Amino acid sequence: MAVAPPSTEDQSKILEDALAVVKVQSFQMKRCLDNNKLMDGLKHCSTMLSELRTSSLTPKNYYELYMAIFDALRHVSIYLKEAHQSGRHHLADLYELV
Repeated sequence: MAVAPPSTEDQSKILEDALAVVKVQSFQMKRCLDNNKLMDGLKHCSTMLSELRTSSLTPKNYYELYMAIFDALRHVSIYLKEAHQSGRHHLADLYELV
């Protein structure tokens, strides 16, 4: 038997909750990266990405969640590029850590 998809109200609640987690984790991630706490920043990044592990959202709502996370990840990308170019962190070393 197939399970009925969540109602529109449930969809909105699930998306709202996920976006709230993304907002908090994104803020924490940025704060850690601004203070050069890379591993803590990556931990918040991982928590944020775990919100994508859902099958409860419709494709439209999932895409909205995906785009919110994708936008937040730009900060990580910029940080890693600048850290590598300045010599603070070498990408090969970070690759081996993760």
